[in-house]
Amino acid sequence: MATITLNIPDETQKEMKKHSEIKWNEIARKAIIKRIEDLKTLDLLLEKSSLKKEDAEEIAHVIKDRVWKMHKGKMGTI
Repeated sequence: MATITLNIPDETQKEMKKHSEIKWNEIARKAIIKRIEDLKTLDLLLEKSSLKKEDAEEIAHVIKDRVWKMHKGKMGTI
C-alpha cells in the first residue's frame, strides 16, 4: 500500500486534534477512494457519449441561466 502526505492548514489541524478519537487517515482514504470511483463512473459515461465540448458548454449555460432565474424569482429583485 502506498503512503501519501497531506498538507493542511494549521487551523484545520487544531480542530482535528480536538477529535483525536477519529481516525483521520481513514476519513482521507475513504474520500480519495470515493472520488476515484466517481471519476471512473464519469469516464465510463463520457467514453460512450457523443456529446461535444460545445454541446456541454451550451447545456451548462442553459442550466445556469435557469437556476439563476429560479433563485432570482424566490429572492425578489437584487
